[in-house]
Amino acid sequence: MRILLITALLFAATASAQQAKLTDADKAQIKAEITATVNTYIREIFAGNAKAVAETFYEPSFSVGAGSITSNTRATQETVFGAAGKRLQGEGWVSASFRPINVCIMTPNSALAGMNLYRKKADGSEHPINSETMLLARAKDGWKIVSLFVHEGADKYATCPP
Repeated sequence: MRILLITALLFAATASAQQAKLTDADKAQIKAEITATVNTYIREIFAGNAKAVAETFYEPSFSVGAGSITSNTRATQETVFGAAGKRLQGEGWVSASFRPINVCIMTPNSALAGMNLYRKKADGSEHPINSETMLLARAKDGWKIVSLFVHEGADKYATCPP
């Protein structure tokens, strides 16, 4: 969590000057594009399309774990999420969704997305799992996930100040 806060502060240092350049239409477009990236990420995990999941990540992307930060290639992400999709399906999960998706535009090219994760079983029952915060950056081919932070419990994701 400390790394997330430091990263957010670094982005925020330049955000207000750059935010002033964004119109309401620009902000709405950025939020829609980021929401599409986040939804593609979660949908494709359950579709078993590890390549499409990996393509939602920036290259390199970063995993933050217990005492370490690891740089990942898209090939690494494809392997990780291919295995994760199979494991989740083996556990009986059929789909998942993020709600709500709160997008915090830090600069025209960087943002945070915070949300709760819900998974669904074949019987239609839905289960809250955790909350997540993603750091995203604009790439040549759209918004990409730079890093993903999982938080235990609901509603613990990053939110924007009013």
